[in-house]
Formats: sequence, structure tokens, C-alpha cells
Amino acid sequence: MKLFLRFAPRRRSDWTDEQLLAAWQEQRDEACFNEIYQRYHHLVYKLCCTHLQQVADRQDITLEVFAALMELPASKSIDSLPRWLNRTARNLCVSRYRIEAAGPFLNGEETFFEKNAGEFVENEGLLRHISREHPHLTDLLPQALEQLETKQRQCIELFYLEEMTYKQVSETLGYDLKAVKSYLQNGRRKLSVLLRELLSERS
Repeated sequence: MKLFLRFAPRRRSDWTDEQLLAAWQEQRDEACFNEIYQRYHHLVYKLCCTHLQQVADRQDITLEVFAALMELPASKSIDSLPRWLNRTARNLCVSRYRIEAAGPFLNGEETFFEKNAGEFVENEGLLRHISREHPHLTDLLPQALEQLETKQRQCIELFYLEEMTYKQVSETLGYDLKAVKSYLQNGRRKLSVLLRELLSERS
């Protein structure tokens, strides 16, 4: 495989999928990963559009597909990169669809994480809102928070529980504003799914 890479063209855009994938898996060459992303992200997103209605869900799954590719070990053999991306995206879309389809018993719960939902204003604490509007979820929140990714949990705890502003969260954690908003958006969505699952286990 290293011999295979030795004779690869200088420009990554001229490399084959196999060369790009090998360089990423063996050398963690970010330029190669970026080229794969540029080459295929629009096709992955297009596939997500055929399975999911919400734009945010399509964007999330597209990112999850490439996150899975990023974590792929060198020992994992892929015969065809397009087929692997297609299969991974399809599986994630189906999983997301099943979660959404299984959620009527928590109808409306997802919206309480949105800052413009009802009377939930920006400076109102999440715990206070849940205890008032959704008291049955209060004792499940700590368990759900523990299952979030670290950066998502940090942003949600500071923004909602500590009632910090976007700027304060950014300065406290050292993330830029765009990253903070992304972690909050994805964290809210994941937290909603986790609360639904925990409530389902209890019932």
C-alpha cells in the first residue's frame, strides 16, 4: 500500500478514491480526507434528502457519515468508497427515521429546547422550564446529559443551566461562536432523543 501511495499524483484532486482513503487511514493525511469530503459530501447529502424531511436531519446525518469515515481504522478494508458512504448514510437515515417515527408519545417535547418555543426565553434556565412545563422529565435530565458528547454537554450546561450567553460560553470554553451554536443545536437534538428513550424505558 505504501508503494501504491509513493507513485500517487502530487495534486490530491488527481488521486483515486483508493489512494485518498489509503493515505487517510494509514497517515491521517487531512488533505486527503478534505478531498474525499469535497468529492462526495453533496452526494451523501442528496441521498439523505431522499430519506429525511428535515434539513437539519439531513445535515446532521451527512456530518455523521464523514465522522464515521474519520474514525475508520487502518485495519478496516473498504472495496468501494462510494458504496461504503452510500451504505453508511442509508443506515444512519433509517435509524434516524425509526427514532422519529417512534416518538409520538413525547409529542412536543423536542420543542422545549428551542429558545423561541412558547414562553421559553433566552435567559430562562432549562431546569426551571422543564420543572414547570415537563416535570416528568426533571429526574431524567442528569442521566441524559451524561450521555452527551463532552463539548455538547459543556455548552448545554453553561448556556441553559448556568444561563450564560453565547459569548460567555464561547469565552469560558474557548470555542468560537459558530462552534458553540453548533454544539447547542446538535446537543439539544440528541438530548431530546435520549430523554425520549429514557422515558420509554421507564414506562
